[in-house]
Amino acid sequence: MVDQGLRLFAASAPGIEPLLEAEVRALGFSDAAAEPGGVAFTAKDARGIARAHLGIGLAHSIRLRVAEFSA
Repeated sequence: MVDQGLRLFAASAPGIEPLLEAEVRALGFSDAAAEPGGVAFTAKDARGIARAHLGIGLAHSIRLRVAEFSA
C-alpha cells in the first residue's frame, strides 16, 4: 500500500477559492486545487497540518478527509 499523505480541505467563503489556493500553494502544498467552497490539498504528516493551521488565514476551517463516498 502506498502512503498518499493526509488529505485536507480548507473551507472558505464562496468566491475566494482562487485566493485561498494561492495562499495554500505559497505554504508549499503544491497539489492545492480549488473546489467549490474551498481548497483541497495533501499534507505529508502532522507537521504539515500544523503548518496549514498556522499559515492559512483565508480559510474558516481546515478539515481532515477521512473517507469519500457517493450519496
